[in-house]
Amino acid sequence: MARSQALLQSGAPPVDVAILNVDWGVTATWNDTGLNDAGYSYQFPTAEPLTEYFASVRNHRLIHGGPRYKALIQYNITVLDVRSAQEVLSRAKAGLPVVIVGSAPSQTRSLSTSCDNSASKLGAVFKTLFALSNTRHVSSQSEAPIALQSLRVGPLIRYTNSANASTITTRRRVQNGSIYWIYSSSRTSQTVHLEGEGFPLRLNLWTGQVSPIASFKTAEGYTAINVTIGENGAEAIYLGRHNPYGVKNLNRHIVATDAESVTDEDGKVYVRATKDGSYSAQLPTDQTVTIRFHSIPGPIVPARWSLTIEDWSPAIANATGRDSPLTDKTTLSPPRGSQKPQSLGFYLSFGDVQGSWSLRVNNHVVPGLDFFNAAPLDVTRYVRDGENDIEITVATTLWNKLRKTWPGVYGALEPVELGLLGPVTLTYYAQEQVV
Repeated sequence: MARSQALLQSGAPPVDVAILNVDWGVTATWNDTGLNDAGYSYQFPTAEPLTEYFASVRNHRLIHGGPRYKALIQYNITVLDVRSAQEVLSRAKAGLPVVIVGSAPSQTRSLSTSCDNSASKLGAVFKTLFALSNTRHVSSQSEAPIALQSLRVGPLIRYTNSANASTITTRRRVQNGSIYWIYSSSRTSQTVHLEGEGFPLRLNLWTGQVSPIASFKTAEGYTAINVTIGENGAEAIYLGRHNPYGVKNLNRHIVATDAESVTDEDGKVYVRATKDGSYSAQLPTDQTVTIRFHSIPGPIVPARWSLTIEDWSPAIANATGRDSPLTDKTTLSPPRGSQKPQSLGFYLSFGDVQGSWSLRVNNHVVPGLDFFNAAPLDVTRYVRDGENDIEITVATTLWNKLRKTWPGVYGALEPVELGLLGPVTLTYYAQEQVV
């Protein structure tokens, strides 16, 4: 959380689209998910920055020193003062793309006796606006992304999946590059195209580690990379020619592969697979390298576990006041079991874990746990020949305990599944250097 907040508060946030807000308050909305699905970011600025602060257009961007809006959208605004309309027209003439969605304004807020004249002026402004080549008029919100694309207004990110209502991307403009923070409320694995060119780095939000991304492709002002995000998880990517993290850019990389791609500390690029077969890796030179893996053991699901439970109960039942937080902790010890995985490189997947948790392999604390289970964890360095001990400690809530301890207060609560629900899977992999 701390690392996410640090990234999201760094630099400045460029935003694709400004949706003009003329509501009295903060009630402006955009109900259709099409803009977000197409990768556009948007905000709801009011007309005041246009009129009072003279937000200018430079290089087809509105407020170039701030959000750098690429386009302005007016959605179903039927009442607009003439001055604001003239300001919109002025920005459009300066090169800012404008999309009118739904009805165009036909009334003003003037209370003077010349209301009819104001309405006439308003109509003349929009007649001129509609005649510009960088203006589009569509009937519904769902048509807005197509209108923006026809105006050559690209989004900050292009998704491979067609529907991305659960995925939201934020971009922060920092010195020499950009930070992309991609959040998803449901699990997703896809190729995303980030606006900008350069060398992408993965910022591990769990460990703070910064590492080069081995496989990416740059074309038409976008950089394509693969991301896997767990439910309610996030991926942070830095993109730029030079980075502030002291990480060397790769001398060589691959642009596509049907296997997994990884790098080591020396900048060597490998492809990795968990199943036997032939895999390919495309190089920037358009050459294709074929890698064949064989004799990779199948995955292992431990069937027997040694379960130890630390049971928490109030030291004084129904106590109030200073003694109420006192707790007795009792360790319950069911029988032990064991599992002997082979000594090969492997991933450890945890399935469903309800609660915060920690991991030890052979009594070594394993850092970088992803509580949202976006990807399996590589624990090869902690494995030894022979018998290995895997210890997972889960801290659960007291929800179920309270149902039994104070039934008068919590007895109506429905019991919930807590702990390591699994399945826990050990998956072997093989890898080979490509470049």
